[in-house]
Amino acid sequence: NVSMLDWGGGLGHYRLYAGALFPEVTFDFHVKDLPGLCEAGAKLLPEVAFHVSDETALARRYDFVMASSAVHYARDPYGQMAKLCAATRDRLLITRTPVLERADDVLIVQRPHQYGYLTEYAGWAMNRRRLIASVEANGFVLERQFLIGEQPHLPGLDEPAQYAGFLFRRARGEEDA
Repeated sequence: NVSMLDWGGGLGHYRLYAGALFPEVTFDFHVKDLPGLCEAGAKLLPEVAFHVSDETALARRYDFVMASSAVHYARDPYGQMAKLCAATRDRLLITRTPVLERADDVLIVQRPHQYGYLTEYAGWAMNRRRLIASVEANGFVLERQFLIGEQPHLPGLDEPAQYAGFLFRRARGEEDA
């Protein structure tokens, strides 16, 4: 039995991937997201526990916690990652996050009009070293990095953001921290 939290997990589609990839594993799968997504997801995947608040989602610990295209939308992404670390027993995956090599964190506004979304939303392009150091300071070791093909141009910066993923494991001796 593997307990998982997908923070910002939408309708819970990663539960379907996990089940297809590991059919022999029983998953205790949890998703934290906005109320409308949780309501729709609960109808589609009744075996998934949906949470509309961090208070309920992060009230326990999980074997694996992931946040895909989510943490950089938090008002305080470093504070949010610390909360995710506290809820993680073993592995933490922060992925589909725009990172910068040289520049400090930058607040960005995304305008996905060309994809049919008639909205704008704020998020962060985060300094890669600062992101990694903040998770490591919470008792984790970087295990693997993933590069993702998206490289949005950010006006006013001399470098593009690079979407990336980071898989961390809890450091030995930190399991009960």
